[in-house]
Amino acid sequence: MESEGILVDKVHLSKIEKLAVGDKQIVVDKFRRWASKYCEDAKYMNVGSNTQIRQLLFDDTSRRGRIEMNFESKPLSKLFKVLNTEKIFEEGKKAPLKYRTIHLHKICEGLQTDMYTASRFPSLSADALKVFARNIPSNQIYWIDNACSDEYVTEEGIMDDHKLSDTGTDYEDCSYGTAFEAFGGGNKGREACEAIAALCETSAIDSLITNFIIH
Repeated sequence: MESEGILVDKVHLSKIEKLAVGDKQIVVDKFRRWASKYCEDAKYMNVGSNTQIRQLLFDDTSRRGRIEMNFESKPLSKLFKVLNTEKIFEEGKKAPLKYRTIHLHKICEGLQTDMYTASRFPSLSADALKVFARNIPSNQIYWIDNACSDEYVTEEGIMDDHKLSDTGTDYEDCSYGTAFEAFGGGNKGREACEAIAALCETSAIDSLITNFIIH
């Protein structure tokens, strides 16, 4: 295979790539919409930036043993430069600049991890994020926000299939991770777990596109 290669259907791969890119946009938007409820500028953030994600979830200055630093009555913001894809005009400018500055701050004081990088920063690996989200089926990640209310989620963060069956909707039994309690349980906890699961899905889609689709 290495010396002679194999035949591929480029037209089919091109179609699959467009579908994958569309799916990625759905989960990216889901995470941004959720995060912007707690930090307004998160709607403009680069979801592919570990530094920005770490600032949002932990405070990017945090290292092991200092997770609560700089978190007094109000979280401290950190500035990031992002592409100005929305073509927002800055005050005094006659045309939108290519980049704009956003402010991101930690959105949850109670979110904790026991996984760290070699540099002692909180890990953002798939395994670390799945502890926060736990068992979220892929089809549930693509649900429309607020598709399920608190009455269908138990105190332990379990989807109640008996109640859900009464709605005529086929939801899988699902348990949520540590983000459920960190964000207060109920609907907010459910949304947090699903949003973090969506964040995991963006990485999975990126790997699929890079390793198997792009030709």
